Amino acid sequence: MKLYSYRYCYIFGIVFSLCPLFSSASDLSLNFTGNAIVTGCDVEFGNSGKNQEIDFKTVTTTKSGTGLSGLVTQPFSLKLSNCAGTINKVSVSMSGKADTGFSEYFAINSGTGSAQGLVYGVNVKGDKNKKQKPDGTVVEWSSTAQPLEYEATLYKTGNVDGGLAQASIDISIGYQ
Repeated sequence: MKLYSYRYCYIFGIVFSLCPLFSSASDLSLNFTGNAIVTGCDVEFGNSGKNQEIDFKTVTTTKSGTGLSGLVTQPFSLKLSNCAGTINKVSVSMSGKADTGFSEYFAINSGTGSAQGLVYGVNVKGDKNKKQKPDGTVVEWSSTAQPLEYEATLYKTGNVDGGLAQASIDISIGYQ
């Protein structure tokens, strides 16, 4: 009997002596360090802040027409400031509802009292080939082009029905 009890004591002694090795987790600590880098810029419209309404006022045109013809153009700009880090390139995309007949142009909002036969176009000022299209086409700018100068044009697409000519455009800006 003593032989068995000695063996149990010997086995329990080994198990209990190993227990402190597995239960000393309170002696560990984990520390985190890191560095936060802020990139990007504050963006606003020219001198008017975060939101801008481009008002074409009252436009007078004939009812009948064919093809696409510009009626009136209004300039606007996007201004980048307080840029953190080095910005080499600025990518601008604009999205919104495309006109069904002129998919590269922004549609006029539909509904009671809305004008018909008109669309809006947005392009880089002085370059009608650099268009911002409703599908989010990206226009790239060098970081030194400040402010980013644009033109918005109200176009006649055919026969016009008078009314309110409103459209909304979402702008996304990326930096590299």
